[in-house]
Amino acid sequence: MSEPSRKEFWLLCPVCGGKTRTRVQEDTLLVHFPLFCPKCRAVTRINYRKEHMVLCEEPDA
Repeated sequence: MSEPSRKEFWLLCPVCGGKTRTRVQEDTLLVHFPLFCPKCRAVTRINYRKEHMVLCEEPDA
């Protein structure tokens, strides 16, 4: 039997809006994930759950 098909999404960069190289499914959970954008070369920490991305607030060192 085949697995039920799941929706897959490319994560978009929160800085420039470009497509990143990270692809997730609809049930993916990411916590403090370092998302790299090859277009603007920014690394942003994100939380991702149920098709909703939130930027992590990092305290200043």
